[in-house]
Amino acid sequence: MVGSGLGTVKHRSRRPFLQAGADPDALPLLALVCVFCRDPQLRASFALIESLKPGEVLARPRMEAHLASVFPERFSPIMLAGLATR
Repeated sequence: MVGSGLGTVKHRSRRPFLQAGADPDALPLLALVCVFCRDPQLRASFALIESLKPGEVLARPRMEAHLASVFPERFSPIMLAGLATR
């Protein structure tokens, strides 16, 4: 199969991630970085989340209001509730 070997461009681009996998303690941070790159809601919510004190709970209505202000008219109330819950 063409392009399926470990020397292909697809696999070379993953090499840093595979090497990071050698350190199990680094995997949660690596996962967060990957999600941060792909998820616009997480990126837009970072300042709000970062402002929380350790152990402080982010109430769902506060997260819903934040997402609604950052993404006006993009999400229905039901979708906002689902995003804020997750």
